Amino acid sequence: MIITVRQLSLADVDWAAAVLAATGLRARQPELRRYLALEPGGYCAAEADGRPVGLGGFAAYADLAFVGNMAVVPEMQGRGVGRAILHRMLEDIDRCGIPTTLLRFNGEYHGTGSKPSNFMRTQLYMMSWYQRWRLNAGTPASSQ
Repeated sequence: MIITVRQLSLADVDWAAAVLAATGLRARQPELRRYLALEPGGYCAAEADGRPVGLGGFAAYADLAFVGNMAVVPEMQGRGVGRAILHRMLEDIDRCGIPTTLLRFNGEYHGTGSKPSNFMRTQLYMMSWYQRWRLNAGTPASSQ
């Protein structure tokens, strides 16, 4: 399986809304269009073997980026899609020169029947932040 992450475009809004709905999140096409208008480079689309499987976005406020609206279709959760989305967003945030990133995640999914443990999600975010810190400190994360 090949996971690719690219910038989300207006042409992706319909499937992006479907991905959010599949995970119980409520963003609809008009909201996604508004988010893309406010932060054109702030949303990522993830595909597995060319099939849309996830998305995530951030909004930049001066020296702060707020990461939210991350979603991966239930059948692809736990396969590295969320990690790939988060890493791409952190790279984009770094390229923008934003020094502080805030990530908030909901303690549970909204009735999808797919509820990965908070422990696993917390590990993903902590690992991503640790790798980012190591890279920003000038020490390659792969040298651990």
